[in-house]
Amino acid sequence: MNLPSTIFVLRWLINDTFRQARSNGVYWFMLGVSVICIFVCLSIGVSGNVPESEEGVTYLPKGDPRINKILPDDKSVVVVDGEITFAFGAIRAQATRPRDQEVRFIQWSLIGLVADTLGVLMALIWTAGFLPTFVNPSTAAVLLAKPIPRWTLLFGKFIGVLVFVAFQVTIFAVGTWFALGLRTGYWDAQYLLSLPLLLIHFSVFFSFSALLAVTTRSTVTCIFGTMLFWLICWAMNYGHHMVAKIGEEMSPVAYGLMEAGYWILPKPADFGVILIDTLQAGNVYAPPFDVTKLSWSPVLSILSSCLFGLIMLLFAAREWITTDY
Repeated sequence: MNLPSTIFVLRWLINDTFRQARSNGVYWFMLGVSVICIFVCLSIGVSGNVPESEEGVTYLPKGDPRINKILPDDKSVVVVDGEITFAFGAIRAQATRPRDQEVRFIQWSLIGLVADTLGVLMALIWTAGFLPTFVNPSTAAVLLAKPIPRWTLLFGKFIGVLVFVAFQVTIFAVGTWFALGLRTGYWDAQYLLSLPLLLIHFSVFFSFSALLAVTTRSTVTCIFGTMLFWLICWAMNYGHHMVAKIGEEMSPVAYGLMEAGYWILPKPADFGVILIDTLQAGNVYAPPFDVTKLSWSPVLSILSSCLFGLIMLLFAAREWITTDY
């Protein structure tokens, strides 16, 4: 198959994925979640006497009892007097940080909690039925009758799902970034660097879902199998760092198994820490573990996770190629 034919097939599979997402409501549901989050961001207001934070300065919220101990000439401690409003002022809360840190905390809550944790898991659930339907014998028999390599169909459908998720994630990230910028005046472009990280996080685990799809052809298995696998990977990732932090002595066999499990499996907890570092949100949100005390490399963490996803996708392609229809 030549390049123009490959491009045509890929474009058709991407369009078919969007058509499938619209027909089963996933497209509109994910878009609706993004619209709600954007509307919430448009209703937020942040005010305060300290617009920008500085290094080496301790910020205390108004009413903190430690304020009484501050010396009049102590410039290393600043009292923050301001508030955060939601629902266009209907809900008000005392600001505890400078305005830029408050905005960064909101950004982390949106990307780190709503998108990276809940969003990735929900996206895996909502897209779990795309591939089992695609590899169903009644559908596959029609597709395989065409003079197209099997691997092209599988990889094309996989890319179609990634393009669909990337489209939805872009609407969410750019929309909330723009809404917060309009309301607060802070236009932190680093917020948009979360886009590739979120897509990589999703693609790694969706490749495992693809393997389940071609081996079982069951949407239910893809959903529960991928969720269980994500939890196992998170537990392995978190447990590895906690054991290393505590410095607990382990037998060589146990230590070797722990290291092997950490480096072989994807690392969802690491993705969260990398997002915190990317958004420079370490001073407003404490990561689940202090990576500064670990021999830890963000680049190797991402690359090893991507390698696992690629291997799963290759196994899925092999199963798809050798299956009789």
